[in-house]
Amino acid sequence: MYKDINNLIMYRELGEDSILKNISDIIRDFEHGKDSDEGLINRIYREIRRLLSLGTDYGFDKNLWHDYIAYVIVTNENPFSLTAECLQLEAGSVGGIVLNDMKIFNKVFDYDFSDIEKELHINCFSTITNYKAIPKRAQLFNKNVSSKIRKLSDDIDVLLSESNYQASDDAELMAAEGTLKLVTSFYQRYGVGALGLNEVFRVSDDNVLYDLDKTSGNEVFNPGITRVADSIMLSGGVLLRSISNTDEVKLDNLVGYEIQKSKLRENTEAFLEGKPANNVLLYGDAGTGKSTSIKALINEYS
Repeated sequence: MYKDINNLIMYRELGEDSILKNISDIIRDFEHGKDSDEGLINRIYREIRRLLSLGTDYGFDKNLWHDYIAYVIVTNENPFSLTAECLQLEAGSVGGIVLNDMKIFNKVFDYDFSDIEKELHINCFSTITNYKAIPKRAQLFNKNVSSKIRKLSDDIDVLLSESNYQASDDAELMAAEGTLKLVTSFYQRYGVGALGLNEVFRVSDDNVLYDLDKTSGNEVFNPGITRVADSIMLSGGVLLRSISNTDEVKLDNLVGYEIQKSKLRENTEAFLEGKPANNVLLYGDAGTGKSTSIKALINEYS
């Protein structure tokens, strides 16, 4: 795996503490005997824990590894992904480079962890690739993001299962082209990164982004981070954080406030149609429906 990851070109920037990069380094050290069994197991368990945490945040299920690789692809902002979300790309040099990366992602997507599990007497990789998530309310994870990523993950899985892509170079190329088509379609439909995965954001009072410290495993402030999967740092230090779930509420569920609801609908529809629209300030006592009205608008018009 580590040789393939090192050959990524367009998607090379995975992040300094990427789960994928760390697991590929573990595989390298395992194959070259550069760490003790205990050391390898400890490092593996750390990444598995992070993967489980990510899976909980986004409601991943069945095969967490597949969902994670799909997540890596759709959150990677690079010249290709940022262009593909806006333009219909023609075949060319960039297309060849991206096809190379799709071949690699296909291999990593289907990576066989059985050798390292057998040698180290562990089964955590088998667990995450045959995972059954604990049922939970949608409010506990980002349902909107989850459905997008899991759909792409399932589509890639079906493509690779039906293609027999390891049989020949031609089959490998065709599978890479198929994955590229799925990924490009995703970018064009949803976008890439935080803005692609999430539909609704709020301005956060917390303008500090954190990263994992490799030594301690604790979260520490990292002023160099400007974008993560669910947050965007704007100029001036303003942080936008995604709203994971807006509850299943509609304006019709709000009894009364007919004039206010009518004005909100008219103003929102004008904005969506490109007509003149106003910024809106909702005011009133706590519990009178201000936040619920905004959630209802999001559900009706997103």
